[in-house]
Amino acid sequence: MHGVFHTNGFGHLLCINGLETGSDLAGYQIMEFWDRLCTGLGARKVSFKDTSQKKGMDLRLLHAVAYGKPWFGRWDYIFGRGSFGINVEMYESAVKALQNVPLGLLAHHLDACKKDILILLSRYQIVSGHSLVTLGDLFHFMLELKFQVPKDSSTSYSSQYPGLVLSDTSCRWSPKRVEMAIRVVIQALKRAELRWVSRQEVRDAARAYIGDTGLLDFVLKSLGNHVVGKYFVRRCLNPVTKVLEYCLEDISREFPKQEEFLMVNNEAKLKPQQKVTRVQLMKDIFYLYKNVLIEHKEMTNTAGFGTISVATRIILDTKYFFKECGGELGSKSVLNKSKLYCAVIWSSHDIGGALSSIKAVTPYECFVLGNNATFYELKFEVQKTFREIYLGLRNFIAESITNFNPRGTDLVFEIVRPGGKITFEGIEGQREIVNGGIYEGVMSNFVVDCGCGTKYDDGERMICCDICEVWQHTRCVQIPNGDEIPNIFLCKTCEQDILHFPSLP
Repeated sequence: MHGVFHTNGFGHLLCINGLETGSDLAGYQIMEFWDRLCTGLGARKVSFKDTSQKKGMDLRLLHAVAYGKPWFGRWDYIFGRGSFGINVEMYESAVKALQNVPLGLLAHHLDACKKDILILLSRYQIVSGHSLVTLGDLFHFMLELKFQVPKDSSTSYSSQYPGLVLSDTSCRWSPKRVEMAIRVVIQALKRAELRWVSRQEVRDAARAYIGDTGLLDFVLKSLGNHVVGKYFVRRCLNPVTKVLEYCLEDISREFPKQEEFLMVNNEAKLKPQQKVTRVQLMKDIFYLYKNVLIEHKEMTNTAGFGTISVATRIILDTKYFFKECGGELGSKSVLNKSKLYCAVIWSSHDIGGALSSIKAVTPYECFVLGNNATFYELKFEVQKTFREIYLGLRNFIAESITNFNPRGTDLVFEIVRPGGKITFEGIEGQREIVNGGIYEGVMSNFVVDCGCGTKYDDGERMICCDICEVWQHTRCVQIPNGDEIPNIFLCKTCEQDILHFPSLP
């Protein structure tokens, strides 16, 4: 583990190395220690850049889909800032979009791409014992199952019919009646000759044999996206009519090795006591991660699946998270003294020595002053404290207070209430010291104006226009990360300006 704490109570977690990198402790154990360390040291705020991976999968994406937050969210780390102009609203919308992708819609379009995902969907529908409706439900169940299956053990699933139907505690019908209803529904779907039919059509056809409409409704609800015999029962909401539709797909040909099926009377049935091992589970998680979230080119042009590509990119472009720890420097109560919170705002000098128009503000610091303290004394304490905390402010000179102008001999707590906040304005005492080094990501003097909306250096690779000297992301100007930056680069604005230059006679 490598972390940094500053004297102002702000910290940065730089990296942790768990079991996969040779540590004797798992990643979560190291994080528990780090969290307790932050509390013990009275940290105010801790940030980090999340690039953590496991088994080739980005955890910030995998856990966002499964749990709605990154892996570090278990310790209350939340969105800090995104790259490429991403804000918290965009991030939260992307997470919800991925979590809410219906598995029925996913299965509906798999006939055009990777059909072997179907067997994974049915396998974990059976293992779960309850309905997995969305992509978030599926990944959440699989990650939770990983903790339940020991490394050298497995979990079993069996029955020709979905475990969900026969084990649901809300089912008031006997297994024999449920199995009969399933056979009737499957036969009704077979007569449809593998075409999509509405729920009402299936229900009407089955009622000729099963008079209990409640039983039929239960079975139709439970059968969606399950394997029955050699068929996969697909269920999907028609995007045009908004009506639930069902379809049978023969999947016996897709699995010639018969790993999932046992042929009985020329019909494929699930083998009894099929097992899901820890190794198989991790392979299945990686397969879904890779083929649904990452490499989904076959589905990108399909209605509804362009969202997966966009949402995935937004989540992967969000790497900076932070935690408000609640610590407070100098917060102990002292008899006949009161607390006051002060920050400083200042203008630095640019490279040419001129006073910059860009102002920066520090976080508030807590000061404990005597009840008879004057503004002269407060000014002295503010200058001393901020010079000690920030290297970039070692020559800071406080000149005035924002919004009011007291005399130096005025008593502080006759003008400002105890616990109040005030901001001192000032300048740096020497011109050779420039504004930098007090933030995570040093404030730069160059101009960033990218087409994605970014106005600051967000840590991603950038390129500078050789005419206007404005910086943009290489990715946003169609320069792949693997390619070298060209020796000469012109932004679109400058290119257009050049095209409008009058031609020489």
